[in-house]
This record gives sequence, structure tokens and C-alpha cells, in this order.
Amino acid sequence: MYSVRVLPADYECKRNYEDFAKLRSSLMKVYPGIKLPYLEKNSWLSETNADFIKKQKVMLEFFLNDIALNPDLKNSRIFEDFLTLREHKKIKRKFEEYEKMGHGLSIE
Repeated sequence: MYSVRVLPADYECKRNYEDFAKLRSSLMKVYPGIKLPYLEKNSWLSETNADFIKKQKVMLEFFLNDIALNPDLKNSRIFEDFLTLREHKKIKRKFEEYEKMGHGLSIE
């Protein structure tokens, strides 16, 4: 699990790499015309290499902060749920729902 902070909203959340990948995948389906920030692939080394883990955390924070700066994405229900849901089981269920839905899910 990575503990990451999102500015300027000042959210802090704990997520695993798979959660970040599902966030990106869900946003791609729901907002097909919007260019999303790059998400570096995870590897088996990430579990054992402390330097890789530190770099990955920074990269994941950049990823979330780029989404937070996008006017269309920052108000999406998908992004809000990713940042605010605390129980990991709820997050997994939500992303399963989003994968099936594939439409606008805005909180505006």
C-alpha cells in the first residue's frame, strides 16, 4: 500500500498499485477523449526494492495531482471515491461498478 497526498484538496489516501491502475482504466472508459497522465507499470521488484518504492510513491502522487488539476476529471465521482473511500473492499466494489457502467459519473 502507498500512502499518497493529493494537493490542493489535501486528501491523503492509502491505495495499492492495482487501485491506481483501475482508476486510470475507469477514467479512460468514462472520459475517452481526455488525455490521462501516464502511470508507470509496476513490477515484482516494487515489493522488495526500497528505492523503487519511494520513486513509485512520488510518481503516483504526480499522477493523482495531474488528475486533480484537470477540470473535467477532478469533479468525477470515480476520482472522489478513489480519494475518500476508506475501506479497501468498498473501493474494489466501486471500481467493478465503474467498469460495467462506462458513462459520465460527475459529481457536479
